[in-house]
Amino acid sequence: MARVAGLAAPEAGRPAQLGIVGSGTSDAPTIVDAIVDRFAARETPALRVTGRRLERDHALAAVQHLVGGTGDAADDRAERDARDGLLARLAARTAALVVEDAQWLDPGSLRVIVGVAERAAAQEIPLTVAHRPAPGDSTLAALDTLVGRHQPLVAHVQIAG
Repeated sequence: MARVAGLAAPEAGRPAQLGIVGSGTSDAPTIVDAIVDRFAARETPALRVTGRRLERDHALAAVQHLVGGTGDAADDRAERDARDGLLARLAARTAALVVEDAQWLDPGSLRVIVGVAERAAAQEIPLTVAHRPAPGDSTLAALDTLVGRHQPLVAHVQIAG
């Protein structure tokens, strides 16, 4: 767990982008909490986005708490505004973005996170994304590709013992 947290928040060097893919029985939530704790220990605020199955039909539901009222807008403009607002907030606070249960993000929020991931390395924003495998989800696959550019995704499976 500490080793994976170290990949997300290394002691030195550029901020990392890390993707964690784990089954529903893995302890990925515990790892995400360890990553947030590691950022806190380094005095780096971590903004959290959590996908929720029951909010998948609500436009920008997962990011709304970070970027302000977006109403039920589901258009490209609302998504761009949410992406730009989130990037500005991350840059202003020199914060990390931690996304958990990305497989349950509403489509607009997922596209916002992909937009942030496209710019994270250039803007030196630490980014961690955790989700269950979701075969056939091309937007989630694009997100995995982006966060896996600098280091391989971490496949995490809890072994029953």
